[in-house]
Amino acid sequence: SWELVLVGPEMEEASSGAELAVAGAAPSASEPRVRVRSARMKGHEWAREAAAPPDFAVCFNSGIGTMALPLVRHWLETAGALLGLDVPVLFTCFGAKERQGETLMLRHLFRAKVLVDFLENPLRPHPEDDPSRHVRKPGLSAAIDQIEQDSEVRLCNAVVWWARGTEHSAEELKEVVEVKGLQVLRELAQDFAQRGAYKGWLEALTSGGRELGTLALENF
Repeated sequence: SWELVLVGPEMEEASSGAELAVAGAAPSASEPRVRVRSARMKGHEWAREAAAPPDFAVCFNSGIGTMALPLVRHWLETAGALLGLDVPVLFTCFGAKERQGETLMLRHLFRAKVLVDFLENPLRPHPEDDPSRHVRKPGLSAAIDQIEQDSEVRLCNAVVWWARGTEHSAEELKEVVEVKGLQVLRELAQDFAQRGAYKGWLEALTSGGRELGTLALENF
């Protein structure tokens, strides 16, 4: 039998209360079964408390590839913990741009050992599917688009790849999580601002709607 654990700080502590038949087939004693439960905690917290390492882990659309300081800093410890477990980890992201960011953060900085290279997810949604809550980015000012043009449609799990473990020692991995990761993210944010993005963020804060204002605060 399998146990599927959904982990995240916004999850509700709950269990399915019953085993579910795989692939929706009618339950029977001879069929494999899976039990689903959720845990309201961050990934690295769960990794520390788990009685045994998982068979594998999945980071669904973590946003690590955005390299946005307010978002990615919360993932540094989780990425380090999962790679430190030395189990297969599946990473998914929205598209080519985040793929480049994951290459920098996870492959170069964290030195993740690649099991399966980047693949176009065969089960990815297509633009005509119009999946809920995954749309193009909100309209930003010209000041921002001039620096970082981005016309990608945000469709979940468009790109996938697998890693297992890291080439870093435990001490080196700790340094990446606590020092080097934050340093890289801060340098990227400063570089982006110095190239003129601050003008767009200020414009979004003063004249944009709530969605744009939130985006501005999170990225500058």
